[in-house]
Amino acid sequence: MNHYITGIQRRVAHDIARITGASAMNSAPVVAYWREADSPAPDPLLVSTHTEEQWQEQSHSFTALVHFVDHSSSVYVAHKEVATGDVILDYPEQEVNFQDKGNIRFLINGSYYVPKKIGQALRDSWDVKGATRTLLLMLQA
Repeated sequence: MNHYITGIQRRVAHDIARITGASAMNSAPVVAYWREADSPAPDPLLVSTHTEEQWQEQSHSFTALVHFVDHSSSVYVAHKEVATGDVILDYPEQEVNFQDKGNIRFLINGSYYVPKKIGQALRDSWDVKGATRTLLLMLQA
């Protein structure tokens, strides 16, 4: 029985990879960029005149489901946070935890998007536990 379940899991994973790999179902390549401090935490016993942190730009490429919001065709009209031109990004939960990344931006179809704050009601309607994470993005100014 356990072998049977493992086979089904492999088949579902293969089907999802095939769908996103074929750019079907609104899937698109996405590159996430963020900056992280490169220098270690300062030692309180040492006195230094150098206080600038060194920053490293990090990136991660992945394929995600991308929905460009158009209120004439979107079901999220009831949520005031979602506006025409925003992007709803669904990505596999195991990719990267983007929630703890500062100064993050996403490159989608040649444009940069940044996360938009959302309310708890909208957040509760998203995120299939153990499968996907969802972000609401707006065009970077």
